[in-house]
Amino acid sequence: NPTNGLVNLVSEKSLNSTCFKIINIAGQVVYEKKERTGSNFFFDVSEQASGIYFIEIKTPGSVSRTRFVKN
Repeated sequence: NPTNGLVNLVSEKSLNSTCFKIINIAGQVVYEKKERTGSNFFFDVSEQASGIYFIEIKTPGSVSRTRFVKN
């Protein structure tokens, strides 16, 4: 953190039926992937404007958010 283009999320355990949203500081969803499975996820944000973004990670049992900065 920060990134110029690729964001990589790694989980200690495999995630099933996971939905990811990348949300800009204005609250707009700029990227969304549904029903993803695995433990290593890549997101290309090179086309997005510089600024602060949040990744929302939604699994069948929980929702979490993490923040990153795009240069």
